[in-house]
Amino acid sequence: MNDPNGTDAPHLLLQLYQTEIQDLEQMKDIMKGLVGKPKLGMDYGAQLSNFTELRAEAEQHREMIIQMSAMVFAAMLNPQLDAQGHMSRLVITSRERGEILESIQARFGRTITQKGQDDYIAAAGVIQDYLHKGFSRSDDPRNHRYGARGDLNR
Repeated sequence: MNDPNGTDAPHLLLQLYQTEIQDLEQMKDIMKGLVGKPKLGMDYGAQLSNFTELRAEAEQHREMIIQMSAMVFAAMLNPQLDAQGHMSRLVITSRERGEILESIQARFGRTITQKGQDDYIAAAGVIQDYLHKGFSRSDDPRNHRYGARGDLNR
């Protein structure tokens, strides 16, 4: 899951979140400039246009968050197929899986199951839901043919 070039799904998710924060800061600055006394020489039309573009970009980022959460989970899958031809094994251990689930629970608690939550909570819910499915972990004894990270023992 760790790519030294920073192109792995968790890193991309972090970049997306940081970009959204920057967009929201710019939107806040634009709104501060538009409120209050009229300012000589300010192009209000351009400011509103820029605000609209930033808002649309922020909306796209939020929509991408849910899709990226599925990619984060996919990065935890062992690409080797099981006897039925499915990817049913994770590359993480039972302990690592437990830590991820505990982290999600600690950060989001009951809000993760509530209707109408924001996209970041929903994204965590996607990962939580996948981790509760029947995927075996890398340290599962039923995977005795596979090493700790899913490689075939030869």
